[in-house]
Formats: sequence, structure tokens, C-alpha cells
Amino acid sequence: MLSRFKLDPFVVALALTVLLAIAWPAPGVTDGPLHADKAASYGVAFIFILYGLSLAPEHLWKSAGRWRVHLVVQCATFTLFPVIILVAHPLMVRIMSQDMVTGFFFLAALPSTVSSSVAMTSLARGNVPVAIFNASISSLIGVFVTPLLMAWYLHATGGQLALQDVIIKLVLLVMLPVGFGQLLRPLLGPFVSRHKTVARIADRAVILAIVYNSFCDSIAGGV
Repeated sequence: MLSRFKLDPFVVALALTVLLAIAWPAPGVTDGPLHADKAASYGVAFIFILYGLSLAPEHLWKSAGRWRVHLVVQCATFTLFPVIILVAHPLMVRIMSQDMVTGFFFLAALPSTVSSSVAMTSLARGNVPVAIFNASISSLIGVFVTPLLMAWYLHATGGQLALQDVIIKLVLLVMLPVGFGQLLRPLLGPFVSRHKTVARIADRAVILAIVYNSFCDSIAGGV
């Protein structure tokens, strides 16, 4: 039975990345020697260029029209997960501090990151066009909904929100790369289709860079 058990190499790589960040966080912190944060950002843009190259426009339009899927995803993101925390709230406040419970609610109210959503969908061989559409919409909706949920939860109004920066980052890292990839699709699309391993390796490398940078920042910050 054990002989049939096989660890996914990517899971092993994730574990090793976390251990490396714990043991040696200095190189991977934001603005550190390795500039892991910049590598992750550029890597995300590169991934979406590859997605743009590999996605047929008709599939994107078809995905945009699948409103039932989008409704389920958005409701799960901004309704189901916060409700789960609210239901568990009486138990949670007994075993942890209120600040930690607030952190869990904040986590539940956040949309998933675009890069992780799309990359994980790709790794699972799911519907990447639908993932791109939903991840992008979730990020935009989250700009407005997450502060409202937190304001309601804390019974207070939120502070200033850098909405412009969020939109600019979404456009630069997601929309423009996908559009650029679509423009290059007639020229490079067949090549990418024949070398899908490149996109898969890029997905995993970017995820590892994001994980390493995040854990390095957390360890360096004493979290």
C-alpha cells in the first residue's frame, strides 16, 4: 500500500520552500537581495501572457457567459466563508483572542489572489478561462465588499482605501498580459500549445516565489 503512495513533487517543493524561508528568511524578504517580491510580480505577468497565448478567444467569451458558475464562486467567496466564521464565532472566542478571531474573519472576507486562483486551477487541469474571469472579478468586488464586511464586523467605518493602486495593479499584472498574449497568439500560440510544460513549470515557479517571499516577510516581521 505504501508503495502506491506517491508524493506530488510540487507539494514537496512547497514544504522545502517554507522550511528554507524559516531557516533563512533574509534573502527572500521584500526588497531583499533576491528581490523575490519583484520576481513574483513579473512572474505573475509572464504567466498571464502564457495564458493569453494558450486561450482561444471564443473560450473566454464562453466563460464570461457562464453566469451560474460565476454566481456560485462569488457567493462562496464573499458570503459562505464569512458565514462559516460567524457560525463558529461563539466557539472561536472561547479558545483564542478576539484579535485572532477578527483576523480569521478578515481572511474569510478576502478574495483569493488572482495568481494563486489561476495557477492552482491550471495545476488541477481545471477551466482556466473561468478561473481568470472569476479571479479578476473577485479582486474588483473585494475592493468594495471586503471593507464593508470588515466595517460591519467591527461596527466601525474603515480607513482610506488605495482603490486606484489596486485597479492599476490588476490591469498591469492580469488584463494587459492576457491581452498581450492574445495579440501574440497567431504568432506564438502553436508553439505554446506544443510546449505546455513551460507554462506548467512557470506556474509552479511563481507560486514558490510568492510563498517564499510571503513566509520570509512573516518570519522577518516576527509573525
